[in-house]
Amino acid sequence: MSNSTILAFWTSTLCSLLSTFLDTADLFTILPLIISTNETETFSLLWILHNWSDEDCVKILKNCRKALPKETGKVVIVEIVQHLLEDDPFNYTRAAFDLVMFAHFPSGRERSENDWKKLLGECGFFRYNFIKMPALMSIIEAFP
Repeated sequence: MSNSTILAFWTSTLCSLLSTFLDTADLFTILPLIISTNETETFSLLWILHNWSDEDCVKILKNCRKALPKETGKVVIVEIVQHLLEDDPFNYTRAAFDLVMFAHFPSGRERSENDWKKLLGECGFFRYNFIKMPALMSIIEAFP
C-alpha cells in the first residue's frame, strides 16, 4: 500500500468516527469535557454560533473562556457579520442567509457587529478584533 492510500484510509476512518461521535453528543456536553481535560490556547468556532440563541451562545463562549489562559488565549469566530449600511457586494447575500437561519433554526440568526460586541461582553470577552474580508464571512478574535 502506498502512503497516500494509507493516509486516505485513516483520514476517512477518523472523519467517520468523529462524525458518529458528534451525531450522538451535543456541543454543551462535548465542550465542557474537552475543557476539563486540558487548557488550550485557541478555540476556533467556524459557522457554529449563528445556529444558536444568544443565551446558548453565552453558554458556549463562557465554557471556552473558562478553558483559555487569560494572558495568551483567544477564541477565533468565523461568522457572517451583518453591516448593511456599508457598501459591500455581499450585503444582499448576508441578508438572505439571515432569512435562511430564521426559516430553518428556531433561534439562529446572523448578527451585526453591535450584536457580537454585546454577546462577547456578556461572556467576559472585552477585547476583540473584527477582521472584515472581501468575502461573505468575517473573522472575530476575542480575548479573555
